[in-house]
Amino acid sequence: MDQAQVLSELEALLSRFFDSSSTNEQKLEINKILESFSQQQGVWRYCTYFLCHSASQHVCMYALNVLENVVSHVWPSLELSERAELRRFLLDHLLSCHASLPLFLRKKLVKTIVLVGRADWPRYYPEFFSNILQLVHGSDTTALGLSLLLSCSEELICPHSDLVPSARKEELRCLLSQQLPTVLSMLLHILDVIATKHLDYSTYSHPPQPPSSTSSTSSPSPSLGLKSPIATHHRAHLHTS
Repeated sequence: MDQAQVLSELEALLSRFFDSSSTNEQKLEINKILESFSQQQGVWRYCTYFLCHSASQHVCMYALNVLENVVSHVWPSLELSERAELRRFLLDHLLSCHASLPLFLRKKLVKTIVLVGRADWPRYYPEFFSNILQLVHGSDTTALGLSLLLSCSEELICPHSDLVPSARKEELRCLLSQQLPTVLSMLLHILDVIATKHLDYSTYSHPPQPPSSTSSTSSPSPSLGLKSPIATHHRAHLHTS
């Protein structure tokens, strides 16, 4: 089926689903259609098209939910070439759209990428963690890289999913422990940069004040300057009076 046509139908369905006038029965029927579509073989290709061509946040969230389900449940059944293609798409899409994506969509996309890493790193996805470190190191992508690191701490160190075998959980912990010195070094560097900028800003905002006099008697008032012409003239006038 033509992807543009499917997208048009999906947007119409989701628009009806979130319409306040739709009944619960109508929403239930729409949900069945959406669930059935998400189970189709090759649905991930439609989802990548939806993410690239739809401005609807509902459509994008639905597509990301389907992709997360694909990664979590049917990932091993995909061809290696398909998995590589989807990995590239997810990272490229994040890099190209992260600045404009709403936070909830960006977090969902980040989580999906990390779930791919949980399944494929390092055997099929050896560059997974090095890609994240490069993003942390980049001046314009530091926040994005930190978001990925945070998701790694949630999904790789102690994954709650029963879909991850115990042996794989232990392997992931060992892999991350090997990366820990590098990660800590990068985080300390980021904190040092932030602290330096804060100190520089404070110094610029509150420049040092000139020293004030320590005692009011150490600096005589100009009115007591007896050698001034005004004072001399005033004394002379008093004597002649």
